[in-house]
Order: sequence, then structure tokens, then C-alpha cells
Amino acid sequence: MPRAEFPYRPYGSRSVIYNSGDYQGCLDKAVAAFDYTQRREEQQRLREAGRYRGIGVAAYTEMCGMAPSRRLAASGFDRGGWESARVAIDSSGRATVYSGSMSQGHGHATALAQIAADALQMPVENIDVVQGDTKQVQAGHGTFNSRSMPVGGSSVNVCAGRIVEKAKKIAAEMMEVAAEDLSYESGSFIVPGTEIAPLAFTKVARMAYLGHVLPVGMEPGLDETLFYDPSGMGAPSGVHMAYVEVDPDTGTVEILDYVASTMRVRSSTRCLRPGKSMAEWSRASDRRSMRRCATTARPASC
Repeated sequence: MPRAEFPYRPYGSRSVIYNSGDYQGCLDKAVAAFDYTQRREEQQRLREAGRYRGIGVAAYTEMCGMAPSRRLAASGFDRGGWESARVAIDSSGRATVYSGSMSQGHGHATALAQIAADALQMPVENIDVVQGDTKQVQAGHGTFNSRSMPVGGSSVNVCAGRIVEKAKKIAAEMMEVAAEDLSYESGSFIVPGTEIAPLAFTKVARMAYLGHVLPVGMEPGLDETLFYDPSGMGAPSGVHMAYVEVDPDTGTVEILDYVASTMRVRSSTRCLRPGKSMAEWSRASDRRSMRRCATTARPASC
């Protein structure tokens, strides 16, 4: 699909829209990483010698996120498409993320902490994540249809952004400057182009709970809750390629190589994605003969 055709409505759909993507680029990266031409030549050469190797190629585009709620109602799905999050900063500057989504072994605690860490510009070690505790966590819809990061993760990101915006207003009062003159970089508020000393987020968090220097009418504390209902569903896509050899006598299949090229928005799972993908492919093949896996990424969103 050429980029010029975006936004694209598959089959003339009124509700499903793909607003960006580079499908050809994704395929090209997979072909290059897989060394497709060389493999095809090798396949033919070995077949003449009685050895049977095959190449599998699978391309996908998957709608995920199950949203927005109005669309689900129109399709008869008796559930909302939103997900909730709460980000609370204590007086020391440490953060706690409460997510209405619930992990089933996906590594949500790591991924959600990374999302919050990026937005708050603090070490991921300074962030705790709470899920599945109905005494502490606000209502949520849980995990299904690959929705926890597109919807739940987005909710965390927006909440954390609101925390930063409130902290910026407090920092402006503390530094006696206009909030619009401030920038937030590496965990400190600065006034670019001046010699005014940076003000650490931790000091702003302390002041948020002291309440001594706050903008007029602002409540103390740094605590945001959001029920995020996205305007549409995401559509990640990719290409997977496998190189296998089949024993004609026993039917045994040996996976010789596997390459995956994916299009996605900025990954929220820097620590999880390679291991998670390897685990999924290993379970699918149930073999230990896989020698190499490569993943490539190109920015895209739908």
C-alpha cells in the first residue's frame, strides 16, 4: 500500500481507518535481514542433492485496542473500550502507577513503569506498579485484544504528562518565572538561555505536599487519575520469515532461521520485547534449533 493512499479505509469502511504505515519498507527490511535471494538459491541447490528446505513468509496487520466505547456499543460488545490509570507522586518524588489492566504474564509492571519513567524523566527503579488489587486500583477492563499497552499504557502516559504539567506550574512559582518559560529536562525544570539554577523534580514534589508555594487556587499534591477512551484502534503490522529443513524420512522439521520485521510506534517494552518474542517463537516451534532471530522496527501508527 503506497503511503500516498493514507488515510486508508479498508473495503470502504466508515469506522476503520489506517492513518499511516510503511508496509513495503517493513517487507524490504525483512527480506534484507533474511537474505532471501541467497536462501532461494541455496534451497534449489540442496533440493537437487536430496535435502529439503523451505521458506515461509507471513505478513499481518492486526487491529488491537478494542476502542472506542461508542464503536463497541454499535457492534453489540457489552463492555467499554476505555482503560484507567492513576499516577501518584509522593513527597519524596517517588511514583506509583495504578493500572486497571491486569497482567497475565505479559510483563506489564515493567512496561508501564517504562512508560511512566519516560514521561516523568525519572529512573524506572523509582516507580512502583500496582495491578489487580481492587482495594487500591480504580475500575478497569483488564487484558484482552492486545489492549493493555495501546489503551492502558496510553492512559499512564497521559496521567504522567499531567503530573509534569502541574509540577511545572509549581516550579514556576518556586523559581519566580512564567510557567511557559520553563522546560523539563532530565528530571529538572530549567529556564533555557538563563543562568537560573535547575530545580529538581524531587524538590517540586516536596513543595507540592508542603503547599507553601503553590499557584493561587491549586490543590496540593501530585496525583492524577484518568479513564482513557481512545478515538480509534491501533493497527500494528509486520512480516515474519522462517527458514526450515524437513527430514523426508522422519518428517522432522528443524528451524534454521527466523526473522521478524515489525512496524510500530515507539516501543514501550525495551526490556521485554526481544525476550518475549523469542519465547513465543520457541514455544511455537518447540525446538532448540533456532540459531538467529532479528527484529527491525520502523515508526508507524494506525
